[in-house]
Amino acid sequence: MGQRLVQFLNYFDNDFLCEEFLRIIDYMPYIIRLDFEGRECVAKEEILIVEKEYK
Repeated sequence: MGQRLVQFLNYFDNDFLCEEFLRIIDYMPYIIRLDFEGRECVAKEEILIVEKEYK
């Protein structure tokens, strides 16, 4: 599931790479809001982060 999220986010934001995934891996559920103008992502905001230790 997490890998698909990273692929989706990377499609709209090329800076969202493995390092970002490793940063959010302990924050599931992870809710992010993306703002679009047409097909271009113009803003993103992390809305909900629940810190849990990944095991």
